[in-house]
Amino acid sequence: MMTFHLQSPIPRFAAGTVPYIAVVIGLYGLENAWVAMVGYHLGMAVVLWLARGRWDGKSLATGWSWRVGVLVTPLFISAGVAILLLWPMVKLSGIVLADVLDAYGLGGGAWWLFVGYYCLINPPLEELYWRGLLNSGTGRPIGTDLLFGGYHGLVMGLFVTVPWAVITVVLLCAISWIWRLAGHRFNGLALPWATHVVADVGVMAAVCLLR
Repeated sequence: MMTFHLQSPIPRFAAGTVPYIAVVIGLYGLENAWVAMVGYHLGMAVVLWLARGRWDGKSLATGWSWRVGVLVTPLFISAGVAILLLWPMVKLSGIVLADVLDAYGLGGGAWWLFVGYYCLINPPLEELYWRGLLNSGTGRPIGTDLLFGGYHGLVMGLFVTVPWAVITVVLLCAISWIWRLAGHRFNGLALPWATHVVADVGVMAAVCLLR
């Protein structure tokens, strides 16, 4: 059976390529957001299963801080606000968001199902994967922070100009590092999970208003 030795950078890097494979196949190959998202989630679930015993699902219920949570939550809410304000400047020329979403299988009721699925499933699964299984004992930025931020660039490249896609990647690499630090500092993933939910809900709310 395949196992993952988390102190080795090679397996960690290989596991970090899961979203890239899913996005390339789902969005760029089949042009279907469902294939990309579900493929990504299934990929993470398989890796987590193979590496069972090397991560702790209970970590999502520990590591909360009301003081820090109340302080940083508005910052994560601002992700959606920033999208609303910047969209006219950052979007690809001539793009109609509703048409693009429709072309990738997210038209009509499928969009609302996608929003619910994304906001419920994506945050806990990504935290268990990126800040749980693929974590390290160091407080420095690591390669998986870059891999986490990088795959978002492939997605954003379908909607915004290259400079803004790069800015998004840099910001998400930094956020991944901050979430890892929070997990270390408070000995659990509750704070990263909660703020991740807030950020994802904010982003989805902004897209709902723009489509």
